[in-house]
Amino acid sequence: MNFKSIFFTTIVYIAAIFSSTAKPANPKDIPSRVTVYSEDGEKFVLSANGIKQNTTPLAKVEVNDLKGAIVKLNAVFANPALPPVAKNVMRMAKDCEYSISKNKKGEYIINMKTAGTLGTTEEEQKAISKDSPATEPAPSKNKPVKKDNK
Repeated sequence: MNFKSIFFTTIVYIAAIFSSTAKPANPKDIPSRVTVYSEDGEKFVLSANGIKQNTTPLAKVEVNDLKGAIVKLNAVFANPALPPVAKNVMRMAKDCEYSISKNKKGEYIINMKTAGTLGTTEEEQKAISKDSPATEPAPSKNKPVKKDNK
């Protein structure tokens, strides 16, 4: 073996070692989509991490390519009589849907409704859940003992 082939082989092995020890992507760095809507149809302007997402008040706002494990959502209603509502949410690299609704006290709050797999549409998620087998209870290990009536 000559020096060039030994050198080349060594470089290939070192590259293989480094590529196999690479860490997977951090979930907070994976972009995802967040959708926020008002259950009562109230129009609002949404800010995510302090960045205004829509200038015209809407009843449903979609934020694409959102990064960060924790996202601060702030909704300011078009109706000045309604106070703004804010919440820090955890998205964990999933497409999430949040609703703005009233709690028992009549105050507006932001609640998570769904968290889906990245890159799948609602229809695809429904199809996946329909295709997965329903879980059945495990058979009992305790079998009833038959009594002989003799």
